[in-house]
Amino acid sequence: MYESNMLHSVECLNLADILDRIVAIVQAKSNNQKLAAALKYKLVKNKLLHERDAFIVKRIEETLKDGERGIIFIGNL
Repeated sequence: MYESNMLHSVECLNLADILDRIVAIVQAKSNNQKLAAALKYKLVKNKLLHERDAFIVKRIEETLKDGERGIIFIGNL
């Protein structure tokens, strides 16, 4: 049994960068623009996702006290 439970929101600092690139793909008017936007996203996707994951890990480490265990729920609403 746990003495207390706390829910923390872990927001991604570069989420706007990720979303902007995805929106650029979706809103592209021509196939060439879609392809260019998709290639730009593909070139930076791994870096952006790594930065996001590192940020989440840092927030979890800052939030948990010694001996506590965390659980993370990741998904979209």
